[in-house]
Amino acid sequence: MKNSIRVGITSVGSGVGQSVIDSCRLSKMSLYKIGLGANPMAFGAYDCDLQDTLPNIYAADYIEALLSQCKKHKIQVLIPGLDDELYNISLNINEFKKMGVIPIVASPEVIELCRDKEKMSNILNNIEKVFVNSYNKESLINQYNKDQVRFPLIAKPRSGFSSNGLVIINSYEDFKLINDQQVIQEIAVPHVDDPNYESYVYNLQQGNVSQVAEISVQFVIGKKGNIIGKCATYNKLKGGVPIEIIPYSNDVIWQSLDKIITYLVKIGLKGPINIQGRITNEGPKFFEMNARFTGITGLRAMMGFNEVEALIKDFMNVDEPIEELKLNERRVGIRQVSNRTIQYGRNHELDKTVENVGYGNWRKTGKTVLLTGATGFLGTEIVRQLLQRRDIETIVCLVRDARKAKKFFSKSNGVKIFTVENIEQGLYSFGHVDVLIHAAFGRSHEGLQSISQGLQFTNWIMNTAYKHHVPAVINVSSQAVYGLSRPPLWKECLIPIPETPYGQAKWASELMVSNINENNTQICATSIRLSSILGPNLSNNELSYKFIKTVLKNEDIIIRGGTQNLDLLDVRDAAAGIISLLNLSPTKWKSVYNIGSGVPTNIKVVADTVNCAARALQKKTSNVVIRSEEISLDLGMDIKRISTDTGWRPKIGLVESFVDIIDWFVKNEEVERHLKI
Repeated sequence: MKNSIRVGITSVGSGVGQSVIDSCRLSKMSLYKIGLGANPMAFGAYDCDLQDTLPNIYAADYIEALLSQCKKHKIQVLIPGLDDELYNISLNINEFKKMGVIPIVASPEVIELCRDKEKMSNILNNIEKVFVNSYNKESLINQYNKDQVRFPLIAKPRSGFSSNGLVIINSYEDFKLINDQQVIQEIAVPHVDDPNYESYVYNLQQGNVSQVAEISVQFVIGKKGNIIGKCATYNKLKGGVPIEIIPYSNDVIWQSLDKIITYLVKIGLKGPINIQGRITNEGPKFFEMNARFTGITGLRAMMGFNEVEALIKDFMNVDEPIEELKLNERRVGIRQVSNRTIQYGRNHELDKTVENVGYGNWRKTGKTVLLTGATGFLGTEIVRQLLQRRDIETIVCLVRDARKAKKFFSKSNGVKIFTVENIEQGLYSFGHVDVLIHAAFGRSHEGLQSISQGLQFTNWIMNTAYKHHVPAVINVSSQAVYGLSRPPLWKECLIPIPETPYGQAKWASELMVSNINENNTQICATSIRLSSILGPNLSNNELSYKFIKTVLKNEDIIIRGGTQNLDLLDVRDAAAGIISLLNLSPTKWKSVYNIGSGVPTNIKVVADTVNCAARALQKKTSNVVIRSEEISLDLGMDIKRISTDTGWRPKIGLVESFVDIIDWFVKNEEVERHLKI
């Protein structure tokens, strides 16, 4: 990705890390995401463009290793994913800046204040008394002796986050439950008019603290201390994780925090800061503060508040206006656990982790390839070649006509045949598919309805592959996407300008494929732009077929024009080119490949070659008659990309192709029917 901003995201498996990744993916900026962390099974790592390993954040060499990875991957912006690394990165910020890396972090003073809730309460309440009172065990006893303590209280880790490790203190007798590593805070009980007030109080009486009616306030501070955006939501949490998020607009919140934010900016607040509390009978009361993005940063981005994008623009001096950060108050957020599957070979560290469990099938089991269009001209050849590969265990042919397919493949071990109806009946799951090769599509000579149905089927199969996380998808497209307005040889970097309904439909299918790749980075997808192909069972609408039929009838070959250039490829070479991608890790696939002859052939040469093939089979040849007409047809694709990546090149010349086709015509028991068409 040229000219992309390279964004490093640490602790990529954390909820914050995932949320940052989601925000980057929602941004229309060109961001190259590098996921860093100690766990090869981190969920978020596989939403990144690249993953790499770091030691545990508590390791003595963590910062040194992080600096090394920043240098290795040319990271420009660094976003921490865990509270416990913020302080360390902030302390060493100059080391990062020396190598051109900009960490989006606040000053050590701000981070330290966030982590120490007692200190936070004591300092900030002197500015604006909106934080709950906080104590250590000694100060709590002193205040209790002065009759200044209101029960119940909460004891929780001094440097904790996500409201983990809570202990309810109902009386002096419970003081024995408090240890020196805890901070004790007043409980912010929801306002009596809050819809959750009664259930909150009831649960509190039962010894439980309900995580409801929490106000989460997010400020986004630019590198110069300016407020880029702010928002608030009313949240319900489960296990410290927000699961219901409602936009919340209340001027009292902003008024209560105005002086607080001004102070924090003075002591070095930059980037995001999250402040949590409740609206109580006494007004806003806050009990937690974290100078970082949060687990719902990505959700806020879905609601129009992409703070990650805004801060990357600000810190990187991107010469673009920063869109006003504002939540769409017509949306609410709900959250649940997501699922993901990872294919063997995507991550070396992950492979080792799984292999250490001792279950060998992770590596040993052969691939399952699902092929559409298996009974077609190209599809049958793909099946034939796949059957010769030792790394393919099962070939699933998804067809319209199961009877026809069984005639083709009844003697082929390892081939299974299903229809779309079978899939919809639950007789086969795409969860078993390792590679999808989509070769089915209506041809232009079959009419507009066939093309429309082909596009509809493409939409269905790509959606199905997306839902099941099929790791590798090869979509067979066409040279028709290029149109005829530019001279060959066409390269993959050219913008498609299709001129026919068939070409438009193929271009639309490519866009569908690119969408599933963009929306699920675990799906590696590519489209093959294929030239015209030759071989037995050639369609009777193909020019080569007509030339061969004419020769076998001993009639003259009539050519109108004579200047046309064609790109013709033997079907065996076409299938081999497609299958050559299986020799390359899907992670290295380009989004598009041309597969053709690489050398356009003049139409008169095609006719002469048909005669040459007939002569080789001791058949009569035909006269070639040129009728002068202005016919513009100039086809041809550059095939360097596929050749460079896989080593594939065409091996079968036109003479050999035509010899095989003519021989097939002659030997086929239905040759008479073909000749009468």
